[in-house]
Amino acid sequence: MIKKLLIFAFLSYSVMSCKKPHTDGQRDMGKLSTLSGQYNFSNYPQIDRGRLVFTDYNHFDAYLTFLGKAVEGAPDEHIILQEIEDGLGFTSLRKIAHDQFIQLNQVGWSTLREIPDEHFVVGSDLRSILNTSLDMQIGQEIIHYVNKNFAVVVKEGHEDVLDQFKALNPETSTLNDLLTVDDGREYSGVIRLTGEGYIPMKGTGTPGLHGPTLFQVGTCTDPGAYYFRDIYAFDGSRVKSWVKVDFDDGSALGYYGPVLSLAGWKVENFTHTFPTPNNVNHYNIKMYAYDNSNYTGTPFDQKTVPLTITIPPSCLLAFKDSDWHYLNVPSTDRWVSGKLVMQNIGGSNNPRLRVVAYSRLIKKLANGNYTTFKGEMYVTLACDAKDPTNCSTVDQLVGDGWDSYDDEQTLHRQAAPGAAWYTANSTHGYKYNGTWYTLPINLNVCN
Repeated sequence: MIKKLLIFAFLSYSVMSCKKPHTDGQRDMGKLSTLSGQYNFSNYPQIDRGRLVFTDYNHFDAYLTFLGKAVEGAPDEHIILQEIEDGLGFTSLRKIAHDQFIQLNQVGWSTLREIPDEHFVVGSDLRSILNTSLDMQIGQEIIHYVNKNFAVVVKEGHEDVLDQFKALNPETSTLNDLLTVDDGREYSGVIRLTGEGYIPMKGTGTPGLHGPTLFQVGTCTDPGAYYFRDIYAFDGSRVKSWVKVDFDDGSALGYYGPVLSLAGWKVENFTHTFPTPNNVNHYNIKMYAYDNSNYTGTPFDQKTVPLTITIPPSCLLAFKDSDWHYLNVPSTDRWVSGKLVMQNIGGSNNPRLRVVAYSRLIKKLANGNYTTFKGEMYVTLACDAKDPTNCSTVDQLVGDGWDSYDDEQTLHRQAAPGAAWYTANSTHGYKYNGTWYTLPINLNVCN
């Protein structure tokens, strides 16, 4: 119940913050100069309308890397991140979420499993970049995080579209809800944080048959399942049309009729499952558009859509979340807990995959509640990333962090461009009375 209250309190704050413009703070150039000398970094983002603004995706990557180096090995990552935010004159999502967690942590939670994440946005470094409305800007794109599954990219200058996304209920919003806001995707795209990639902005159409937007919806057991969306005919405006599809895989032809959407007529969305890929499967999907429901006569337009399915079941671009694991120190009311998360971050330009490992120390209070506490702890992380076209190893990443007196630690590693996670392993340790107690967590994308 308290977990739900924490989420509700934050969502309420976010909604209120959307209705009132942010006030940009003043940069503390002395503090930024000190930080630049300490971490050999000076390319800080600007602030516009309360959100951090990066010149491009290289700038965003460099700043995220800088934050990661700054907090690794720090006695308290929140102190370091707060110093950086103070130097920028910026109020972040991280600060609000962390302050609320600390307040509730003083009382504690009635069970171990009620102790919540500080926020659905994974990683204090990423939360340090987002403002209290869950926004940032990269180039001419505003990125807004909706919930743990989705973020959206909105073209600069279209705050009205952004406001419609913010008006959605973050706890219940689905992919279809997001795609319906800007049905033609002229001003927005959708980032699926669960690892399946970016659904891009489409822009205005030219005469002819448009679409489809294709994305994989299958699991490790049916990786050939694809969703077809955003098919429509256009001759200056959208026109009613019926589409016949030859999937080029030996299956029966598909027949799909028109539906009316906010942007005008379109062809109904549908799913098709291709044969399970054997390393690489190539298809030339043929689509024929008709102006009648009998699919007779000469089609008024046709197109061929190439599709290559290159992700074998053993290295899907998948999101995995271990959820919290707990290890009790024998004969005590103390626990070391850990969590391991695979995630997708970034925007329209080369979405990035990373793995984040969390550690927490937990104890039982005299009032029977559970709370975090400070002690000697460490966390290690090892990741194996594959080339999704053939599952060969392209990146192996390791990291470790130790602190003599802390209640939580975070480690993250980012995959090479184009790579897919295969496995990730972490170890979460706590030293008590001279003995180390360790909790291992392992993730495999198809387990």
